[in-house]
Amino acid sequence: MRINNKKMLSIISSAVIVSSAYISTAPQPVSAAVSVSSAKSMVSKAESAAYRLHTLYTTIGRYHVITTELTTAKSLYASALKAVNSLPSSSTKTDLQKRLQKVKVYIDRATNFNNALYAASNVHKHIEYTKTILAKDTYNRNQLKAEFDKNLGLIKAMETALSKIYSSDVRRNLINKYQYMYHFSEELDRILHDTQPPRVLDVTETKYNIINIVVSDVAGVSMASAMNKNKYKINGNALPSNSIIKVVNSGKHQSTIQISLQQGTISETKKHSLSITGLKDKYGMDASPSNHEVALTDNVSPELKEAIINQANPTQLIFSYGEPLATSIKPADVMIKLYERVIPTSEIRVTPELNEAGQPTGRDLVSIATSEYWQADSPVQYYVEMDGESGYSERDLNLGFWNSFANRHNLSAGTNASTVSVDKSPNRNLLKPNITLNIK
Repeated sequence: MRINNKKMLSIISSAVIVSSAYISTAPQPVSAAVSVSSAKSMVSKAESAAYRLHTLYTTIGRYHVITTELTTAKSLYASALKAVNSLPSSSTKTDLQKRLQKVKVYIDRATNFNNALYAASNVHKHIEYTKTILAKDTYNRNQLKAEFDKNLGLIKAMETALSKIYSSDVRRNLINKYQYMYHFSEELDRILHDTQPPRVLDVTETKYNIINIVVSDVAGVSMASAMNKNKYKINGNALPSNSIIKVVNSGKHQSTIQISLQQGTISETKKHSLSITGLKDKYGMDASPSNHEVALTDNVSPELKEAIINQANPTQLIFSYGEPLATSIKPADVMIKLYERVIPTSEIRVTPELNEAGQPTGRDLVSIATSEYWQADSPVQYYVEMDGESGYSERDLNLGFWNSFANRHNLSAGTNASTVSVDKSPNRNLLKPNITLNIK
C-alpha cells in the first residue's frame, strides 16, 4: 500500500497543533513564593494596625466596641502570617514570626475588650427587660426569682470578661461605670425577698384640700389598691365622689398617695379622722388598718407631729406636721438635742422633701452642719461647732467617726420655746412651740 506522504504530513501537523492547543489551555501552577521585602512590608502594616488597637483598648472612657479597626487588623495579620509562613527557614523568617506573635496578642486584647462590653450589654438589656416586669402592678415571686438568677449569671459572665481586659485602669473605669448593675441586682434581691406588708408612715397636707399618705414598702404599693376610694374613709364616711387620687414615688421604697378633695366638700374649721384599710402592695400583702388625724383648718396652730431618721439618708431627720407650713420650718424654730446638748440653730439646715415630680411633700429634711478633723494615725472624725469658733475644741460636740443620726443615743427633736414658722392659712398661725419628740 502506498502512503501519501503529503496527507500523512498534514495529519501529523494537525495532531501537533491540537496537542499544542491542549497544553496551552491547561491550568498553570502559580508560585506561592513571596519575597522577603514583601513579607516585611505586610508585617509592618499588620503592626501598625495592631498598635492602633492598643491605643483604642487602653483608652479610659471608651464604652463602645472596636469594630472596623479590629477587622482591619485581623485581615492584615492573616495575610502577613500566610506570607511569612511561605518564606524559607531563616533568621529573618523567625524574626517576622515573633513580630506577628505580638500582633496576635494585640488582636486578642482588643477581642477581650469587645467581649467585656458585649457581656455588659447583655446585663443592661436584661435590666431593662426586668424593669418592665417591675413596672407592673402585681408581682409573681417565681418570675422575679428566675430573672434574679439570670441577672446574677449575666453579671458573673461580665465579671469574667472584665477580668481579661489588658489595662487595669480601663478595667477599673468600666467596673465603676457598671456599678448601677450591681445596685439594681441588690435592689431586685430586696424586692424578691420582701415579706413585709406596706406600712403607713405619715399623713400630711400640702394644701387645705390635699391629703398626702406616705407609705413605705420595698416591693411598692399596688396602684389599683391605692387608687381605690373604698380604702379610705373620712370621719367614718366614704370619700366624696369627686375626690381625686394619684400615687407618686416620694423616696426609696416609699410612695405618696395624694387625695385631693374638692373645696367645700368637708369642713375646714375642724380636724378630721382618716381611716385606711385594705391597702395592698404588689405582692398582695395588706397593710394594717390605721387611723390618722387630719387638720384642714385655718384657725389652729400647725404642730410638729413626727420626727424620724431618714432611712435613705441617715444624716437627715424627717419632720412631719399636722398641716402644711407656708414654707419649710425655719432653722430658728428647730430644737435638736444630742447627748444632752442642744445644737445651736446656726448649725441646723432645713430643706423641703420633694417627690419624684419635684413637688413638696409637706415634710422637711433637717440636718446638722458638721465639720471634719484629723488626728495622727486615725480616720477622719466629725464634730459640731458649739462655741461659734472655727476649728475643733473640747467645747465642740464630737460625733466620732460617722456623722449620721443612726444609732445615736439620747436624741430628740422638736420646736423651741418661741417660733416664727406659720401655716398657709390666711391667719398665718404660728407653729406650736415647746414640742419635744424622742427619736429612736
